Formats: sequence, structure tokens, C-alpha cells
Amino acid sequence: MKKFIFSITALFLALSLCACNTTNTEVNSSYNKGSDIQAAEKTQEDIKIESVEYQISRQDNSYRNTSDEILIENYYDQVIVKGDSESISLINSAISDNMHESFLKPEDMQNYAQHATPEFPYRSNYTAEVTHNANGYISIKMLSVWYMGGVHNSIWYGMTFNLNTGSLATLTELTGIDSKALESQLKEKTWSYLTTEHKDELFADAYNTLQDYTLDKFDFYVENGEIVLLFPVYTFAPGVVGSMTVPTGVYIDTK
Repeated sequence: MKKFIFSITALFLALSLCACNTTNTEVNSSYNKGSDIQAAEKTQEDIKIESVEYQISRQDNSYRNTSDEILIENYYDQVIVKGDSESISLINSAISDNMHESFLKPEDMQNYAQHATPEFPYRSNYTAEVTHNANGYISIKMLSVWYMGGVHNSIWYGMTFNLNTGSLATLTELTGIDSKALESQLKEKTWSYLTTEHKDELFADAYNTLQDYTLDKFDFYVENGEIVLLFPVYTFAPGVVGSMTVPTGVYIDTK
């Protein structure tokens, strides 16, 4: 009888201990899950995009005759940034909008095509190169090539995006330099470049043309951290000089 009572007591104590351990485990498990969620949310908020993966896809909008021969080359190298954040979506949308604005309109294609031949096709092409992909920014250098039977023009232009906001970056944002000081500095750098590289080719009013520039009028791209200014053909010199790219020696703020 004593053995029986002892066995019952031992079984009761064992069951009680198991119940206590189970309760503690469940509480601890619940607490750890909550901590993990809070940590994940905090990490997500703190993460800043420094660089991205991307691809360049050529979108062809060329005009062909009934024999499928190209009369007008019209393509655009579209940079597609990989990612599913809102800022990445805004960047891809902006690039897509630029592409569609750059394509020739159907009615213009038909008009130009009347004078083009497969042997000497007309061209309106846009090629792209990513020149900076770090420090929270991606910069794209574009080359537009235009030929419609007259003058052949090649024009550079740039697009630099803030990877964390999706907006086009400004020069003051990139450099952290006061706008007035930066404008003056860029003009000095540009004039030094012009008088060194194209002194005998400049228009008489080239200096005044440069002084009329405001900071927001400068077109640019970033190459390995350096601001490079872009000026359309005929801005400072005859068409034979072409579109100008001016290295400035001014670098983005990487802090």
C-alpha cells in the first residue's frame, strides 16, 4: 500500500514538473518571436540602399519597309534596376518615361521614312552606360545619335537617381556644397577646361553663355564619384566640336 501511494505521488510530481516546463517554454517562445519581429522591423527601417543590380535592355522601335528592311533605326538602351522597393519602382518608371519620350512618333517616322533607304537608314538612337553605382546613387550616361538626312548630331545627357528616394539627384544634394559656391566653382572649372581644350574654337560670346547658366541648368552625370558636366552641341563652339563632356574635379559627398 505504501509503495502504491509513493508511486502515485511520484507520478503527480512528474506531471506537475512537465506542465511547468511546457508553460515556461511557450512563454519564452512567444517572447523570442516578438523580439525577432521588432528587430526585423528596426533593421528594415535602418537599411539604406548603397548600390543595386541592374540590366540594360535594348528596346527597338525601328521603322521598316514592306520587305522588313530598316529605314529608320530607333532604339533605346533601357536601364532596368532590380528590386521591389518603392524607390526602385519610381526610378524604373522615370527611365521608362524618358524612353517613350525619346522614341519618334509614328507620324514623324512615316514622314522621315519617305526619304530614307535601307542602304542609308536614318537614325534616332539612345545608348546607355551606368557610370556610378554606389553611395546610394546610380548615374546613367546617355548618348543620343540623330541623323535624318541632314546634319549628324551626337548629344550626351545624364540621369542620376537617389536609390533611397527614387528622385533625380541635384548637384547640391550630391556634393553637400552651398548652391552659390557650387555654381561659381563649376563655372570656373568649365571655363578653365574650355580655354585649355578649345581655346581657338570658342564662340565670341562663349564666356557670357556660361555665365548665364544657373545651377539647375547644368546637365551632368557622375563617373566614379566625379561630377562631369554635359553641354549640347553649339553651346560654346561650332558643330564640328560636338557635344562636350567636362570633368570638374568636384566629387560627391560620400559621408
